[in-house]
Amino acid sequence: LALAATTALTASASAGDWYASTFGGFNQDDVISGVKGVDGQSGYVIGGTIGKRLGASWRIEAEASFRQNEVDIFGGAISADHDTQALTANVAYDFGSPDSQFRPFLLAGVGVATTRATFENIALARLESSGIISQVGAGFNYSVAPGVAVGASYRYSMGPTLEVFSTELSDGTNHSVLASLTFDLN
Repeated sequence: LALAATTALTASASAGDWYASTFGGFNQDDVISGVKGVDGQSGYVIGGTIGKRLGASWRIEAEASFRQNEVDIFGGAISADHDTQALTANVAYDFGSPDSQFRPFLLAGVGVATTRATFENIALARLESSGIISQVGAGFNYSVAPGVAVGASYRYSMGPTLEVFSTELSDGTNHSVLASLTFDLN
């Protein structure tokens, strides 16, 4: 009887605990406005996560993401592709009951990132910086079928800066608005 109870508790504790998600959306790179002639443009972000639910409200996850934006310098006389690749560990807190169809959440994460600017008009010119990235966010998930949810969220990330001759071209911050699709793996 004790073995049966332990098996039942273990099965119910692990059911639906693991999940995977994919996301994509709009990204705005904060290019330093104090640098005359440097203008950032909106771009995109894509990524995915593998996560585990820890009880009714907490989640931990590993995330891989890619952000890409264009940067124009001197009215477009010089253009650069500005991209950031990141790996982060996130912690999220879901509000409401686990049985709720609509679940808002808060998220925070930290990890490593590499930021690059590749200049299109200047042969072989490229800037690169690696370092710590952190992010905070808020959003919601909406269950559309058993084990499947769609979601939307906002993320603010702070990553490595890019500099040229001791002048900061990008302060490493990004604003992202995301749509996501999440599947339970159990």
